[in-house]
Amino acid sequence: MFWVYHSLPGAIGMFGLVLGVAKLDQNLPTIVYAFLSGLNASTVGIIALAAVQVNTGINIEERAKRKRGSKG
Repeated sequence: MFWVYHSLPGAIGMFGLVLGVAKLDQNLPTIVYAFLSGLNASTVGIIALAAVQVNTGINIEERAKRKRGSKG
C-alpha cells in the first residue's frame, strides 16, 4: 500500500499532462519544434560522446596490455 501513496502524485501529474496535450492543436508552435530538435541533437551528442569514451577506454587498456606484455 506504501507504493500507492508515493505513485499517486505522479499519476495525477501524468493525467493532467494528458488533458493538456489533448487540447493542443494539430500544428505545434515553432518553439516546440525547436525544443524537440535541440533535444534530439543533445541525445545524439550524448550517444556519440559515450561511444568515444568507450573506444578510448578500450584503446588505453590495449596499450597497457602491450606494455606489460600480457596477452589477454
